[in-house]
Amino acid sequence: HALSGVALADLLTLIELHCLLPNQCAKSTKLLREFFGKLKSPLELHYYCSFCQEYFGTQKPSCCSNAACLCDFEKKRSELCYFIVIPFINQLQAIIRGMGDSAHEILHHRTSRKKKCKHNIEDIFDGELYRNHFDPKGYFHGTSTAARGKEIHLSLMVNTDGVSIFRSSNYSLWPVYFVINELPPEK
Repeated sequence: HALSGVALADLLTLIELHCLLPNQCAKSTKLLREFFGKLKSPLELHYYCSFCQEYFGTQKPSCCSNAACLCDFEKKRSELCYFIVIPFINQLQAIIRGMGDSAHEILHHRTSRKKKCKHNIEDIFDGELYRNHFDPKGYFHGTSTAARGKEIHLSLMVNTDGVSIFRSSNYSLWPVYFVINELPPEK
């Protein structure tokens, strides 16, 4: 989008303001470039027609394949839109690898935490829906007594919100933010 360095720095500040603290948001354009340079999997651009919403996947088309639309993207470039995807599995693997040898201990926070009052809802683990899935009779608890001590099941909370890049811009940013529920709050 040909953003200036100052505009990109302002955008990074805006994104950071929407994230819980502490976080690993890139606070400068240098850190952002380093982050994307270290990605094991490249960014994926997924294309779609903004006129009819036809999805094309990662292949950039020259015209719309929808017979009712047939937009020519060579003539109307603004009709061809895209969204950016960083493959989720690779990100999750990188987070767990970043924990090093303590990953197993950290991911067992759910079972090792100390409640202040056993009847209070102090964390997501105390909610009825979570307990229905992860308690001893729940779907994700494990298949055997031996497996229960070894298996680690993760649940994710998904959030998103739209942000206009500039007041005068037609572009917006819709980051999708995942929280791994089983991590301790300080992680």
